[in-house]
Amino acid sequence: MHPLARACVDDPYKQFIGKKAITFLVNRAIPIIADQRVGPAYGTGVIKVTPAHDFADFDIGMDHKLEEIQVIGKDGLMTDAAGATFAGMKTSLLSSGL
Repeated sequence: MHPLARACVDDPYKQFIGKKAITFLVNRAIPIIADQRVGPAYGTGVIKVTPAHDFADFDIGMDHKLEEIQVIGKDGLMTDAAGATFAGMKTSLLSSGL
């Protein structure tokens, strides 16, 4: 969340910063953080940060000590970290698995 975004300032949303959310696909707890690099132009200013995905997310992840979870292996297949349903799948077939 961007600290100045509506989601971070309004009472209904601010209470979640510092807590965790559960991802429904793999039942993994992930932290809810506030960071000024998350642009408030994204509607509520709330986005997911995936530290192993791109450089911007990596930087945010490093600053907040977020876990890097690699879900795509060097072989192009989903890893065990992607969850039992998706492990071993080709990334090109992943959307059909949802």
